[in-house]
Amino acid sequence: MNILNSIGEYIKNNDIQNAYTLIIDNESDYSNNSEYWNLKGILCLKLEEYNTATTCFEKALDIDRLNGDVLYNYAYALEHIGCISDAALYYGLAYRYVDNLKLKEELINLCTHNKELKNIFDVAANSKQKTFVILSSCGWGDIYQRMHHISRSLVKYGHEVIYIEPGVMANIIEGEERLNISELTKYSWDNLRVVDGVNILQPLIVNKKDNSVIINYNNLVQNVLDVNSLDKETVIITYLPYQVNVIKSVQGNFFHIYDCVDDHTDLEYAFWGHKKDVLWEQELMETADVITTTSLSLYLQRSANEKRNNVFLSRNAVNEIDFVLKNNEMPNDIKDIPEPRIVYVGALYERFDTELFYSVVKNNPDKSFVVIGFGSTELLAESLPNLYFLGAKGHGELKEYLVHMQVGVVPFKDYSDIVINCDSIKQYEYIACNLPVVTTFMPDSAIGKPYVFLANKADQFTTAINNALEIKVDRDVINNFIAENSWNARAALLYNLSEGIISEREMEIEFCAVGEQLHRISLNYDSPIFDIMYGVYLNIQDTKQFELIAKQAYERQQIKYIERQYLRVLIFNGNFEVFNQVISESIFVAEEIKQELNYRNQDKQLDYISPLAYLCFNDVDSYVKAIPRLYDKSVRVLYQLYAEFIYDEKVIRGRDFYDISNEVDQKSPIYLFLKKAEKLTYIVDLDNDLSDEYLQLISSSNLNVNGYCTHHKIIKEGLEVISLRDLIELKNSNEMIKIIVPFNNEYVKQVRELARSGITECNVLVDINSNMELVYIDKELMSKIMKKEYLTTISFNKFNAADSNIGALLKYMPNEYKDKYKINIIYGRDVWSLEQTVRIPLISSYTVSGFATFLYNPKFTYNIDVGHAGISIKACGIMDKKDKRSGGDQQVFENVDIVCTASHMHNVVFSSFYAIPENKYEITGLPRNDMLTLSKSRENLTALLGVDISDKKIIFNMPTFHVFDEINRVEGSHKLNDNFKILDFNYEQFDAFLEDNNMICISKPHHGEETSISHKNEKRLYNNLFFINNDNLEKNDLDLYEILGAGDILITDYSTIYNDFLFMNKPTIFVNTDIEEYRKERGLILEPYDFWMAGPKVQLQKDLQDELIKCCVNVDYYREERERLLPVFFESSDANSVNRTWKVIDNAISKKNNEFEGLN
Repeated sequence: MNILNSIGEYIKNNDIQNAYTLIIDNESDYSNNSEYWNLKGILCLKLEEYNTATTCFEKALDIDRLNGDVLYNYAYALEHIGCISDAALYYGLAYRYVDNLKLKEELINLCTHNKELKNIFDVAANSKQKTFVILSSCGWGDIYQRMHHISRSLVKYGHEVIYIEPGVMANIIEGEERLNISELTKYSWDNLRVVDGVNILQPLIVNKKDNSVIINYNNLVQNVLDVNSLDKETVIITYLPYQVNVIKSVQGNFFHIYDCVDDHTDLEYAFWGHKKDVLWEQELMETADVITTTSLSLYLQRSANEKRNNVFLSRNAVNEIDFVLKNNEMPNDIKDIPEPRIVYVGALYERFDTELFYSVVKNNPDKSFVVIGFGSTELLAESLPNLYFLGAKGHGELKEYLVHMQVGVVPFKDYSDIVINCDSIKQYEYIACNLPVVTTFMPDSAIGKPYVFLANKADQFTTAINNALEIKVDRDVINNFIAENSWNARAALLYNLSEGIISEREMEIEFCAVGEQLHRISLNYDSPIFDIMYGVYLNIQDTKQFELIAKQAYERQQIKYIERQYLRVLIFNGNFEVFNQVISESIFVAEEIKQELNYRNQDKQLDYISPLAYLCFNDVDSYVKAIPRLYDKSVRVLYQLYAEFIYDEKVIRGRDFYDISNEVDQKSPIYLFLKKAEKLTYIVDLDNDLSDEYLQLISSSNLNVNGYCTHHKIIKEGLEVISLRDLIELKNSNEMIKIIVPFNNEYVKQVRELARSGITECNVLVDINSNMELVYIDKELMSKIMKKEYLTTISFNKFNAADSNIGALLKYMPNEYKDKYKINIIYGRDVWSLEQTVRIPLISSYTVSGFATFLYNPKFTYNIDVGHAGISIKACGIMDKKDKRSGGDQQVFENVDIVCTASHMHNVVFSSFYAIPENKYEITGLPRNDMLTLSKSRENLTALLGVDISDKKIIFNMPTFHVFDEINRVEGSHKLNDNFKILDFNYEQFDAFLEDNNMICISKPHHGEETSISHKNEKRLYNNLFFINNDNLEKNDLDLYEILGAGDILITDYSTIYNDFLFMNKPTIFVNTDIEEYRKERGLILEPYDFWMAGPKVQLQKDLQDELIKCCVNVDYYREERERLLPVFFESSDANSVNRTWKVIDNAISKKNNEFEGLN
């Protein structure tokens, strides 16, 4: 009988001990066997260890995801830890794949007690597999929003999900003159990432050497449609209005769902908005097969006001398994915060009611208010003794904090459109963690959510918090709520909508249910907003009653949302007299519209009132449709031009405007407004470098150019040619002059000359796929350019928490340079955004980077690179056997002016990669090494981990990547995509070893595989083994090198982190399990490997543990070998590298500035 059969027999006979012994003894032999993990999970079920059981079944499904028995067992375990909707989904999948007919009969009746759970089960059991393309409004990171949750749930059902992030800037040097969109599209596919089963594609916006730009976003979507044309049905889900341009550009069969999550007319609060959104959204809704809305207000707008018959309510939800707590240990940063703890989790933007929040905090000194958030943190600048700001936390961390809170709050400005249209995800997550909730008067908070209290004044809010603290939460009520409001339910709805299986009768029932709910909250709460929403519902059948309710609401609270609904019903009912009265008192309607309405009323030109009236409540669709019905052509054109001006952001086309100037009534306030607002646009080309073809390309775009500014006396067909002096005089006499500088090799020089000449603002024109994009150069920056501040400003890119040389230079900047230089810091990949690419050379003439990031941008600055590593062990650049551009190439490094290194050997190695001339090197040492000496490393590490490490030996495990998540590059063995680069590494055994030997181990993945490994680590909880990543460090305001000095021993493989332990003369153990594969795939630059790596080499876990003991017992273990190599790697081994590097930076800037002065 084989081992697995024996384990199965022991479990069947309830012989737990023997089953457990066989499982533990044979894990290394069966770690890739689905049935082994299934049996281990069944054993855990018998022991009622349900959390561990779910982990086992997940491992089994990773190996065989269509195993019906495992799916059933997994569902059973999920049910017992409270994940009801996930259980229903996996029971459905079990029904689909299990062979046992009797079990199928049992399964079919499991979820009949709950309509939503039954629906989840049915979709999982019976749905056909589709491809869902998510055109997301945000990238994929640690903070999850609606589109992330929906994507993850769709994957659970077995669908293919392709998540397309917003585009990012990139620069491709080699072969760029031949680069086309198809090649760029292939590059994005080759660098596909997969997280939680979701395929994540990154579109690219590429700067070419000729300063033109190409983008592959539309091609990626088209590529999906082409691949799926004969295979699976495709569903495209859009989130933002501009995505209508994608929908219109692609060809093929697909079902289009517009998931409407925001009010795109409320530009006051919608910071992401674009004026064209109002028009784009109308087009997007016309192209959509189905529209889903996340809030009651948006649902009413689309269905009751706009009379659309394809609108469905799909509120936000919660993923319950994300809030199942496996470890009740309190996070270190809240241990000293006294109870009761009142928490707000989420974004801090203008919708956050700071005044209300601070009043509540001050009125409740006996309570602690905890904020876990991101965004405009300056909103909470005032410090209070009972207010604690913890910063942002990853989605996976939230449960660890929320379980230790007593009440969740959402103090939003309930009078703003964006909040009225909001269904806060955080409320669902609060409730999932058993927290009662206090919110302001948000409509969706008042309907269908248990344990929610509403208040919008400070004293009421305090009363509500006190009531919430007294309430006893019933977990059964919470479970029922979650079952009906899970992301699995929302994903099932999307599938059903794409299949067209929701009947008109079901839609009618939903609409009536909404009406009943609105009527109830209108009676229960003293809120004019709730009243007006009930009135909007009645608009379908009884507009007179709607008008009466709207009148009463308007008289009580004159906010924008109420006023717009009131104006809408007044026009619909033909009550022009009251309409005009409301308009005259409005503070929300544009002044020129108010004046135009008054003007037309005085002249009894009533035909013109209706179109303008639509604009008063932002019904742009009705406005556009009404214009062609006007009998006066000049008024038609006038009103069309006005729409373009306020929504489309086009420059008023001079010929159109002047075509009507002799015909239209020149007393019209709209005419006078447009005449005043008319912009004359001038292209600046002082040295006459622009080709006629380029000017024609500009003319063919939406940009209307009136003139051409140059130092030369030339003729440009169709354009007025003027001098710079003429342009300055025009600008001084007319603020509406628009000045445009083309993005080419001379743009920096030209913008500087404009600034010196007194021009206070301009735009830089960038060609992206023959579409023109403008980057605005504001008055503040132009003023700095005029003062030549770019000569004393240095731009730094802090790429991530591992960019420690940059971190050290900023943290330990010598005082003598703090007054001499201004520092401009760009974080992360923003360094490659279109705006930064244009603005950085105007802000500063000098850049400093650690990941050579500035070198990928066009060369307009003096670039210093300080590196992010030391002497590399693995081959890079032209020495790399697979990718001759890894880390850059010769063309990239042609843009560098100084490279700071640690030794002559460092120079030699780096030049072998990138062919950098010897005169570009400065040996300064690595600034990050100063941190190892100067930081209070043990104190920092104690704070980060939240444990006492005072008497522990500290081990850091920090290998290089073996599978780079973002670009899917494999180096060495792909099987080693985990923390320890040893196959079948036994974490439980290693944790016990650490315990027995008074050690702790901190494991940090390389940033290239951080996403995939951190996801695996979420389910690993040990007493002596800790997992950290860059995100943990950033949230605790720590640099890696501020804790690394606490390490006694390093475990690595081929990572340059070895340099730092060599610098400290501390032992390193090298895990080289796949060294032959690595040599073959990428190559090692330091050979022979054994000579250069001053420490023991291991390939087995037992050997690793043995060597750890040797390193602890023998302080001189490999010391001689380390000390032999130390001067080769480091010319200086002091803590003065920061000072030396700053001196190099200062000398270079002084020299270059002297050269500039000499030229001037």
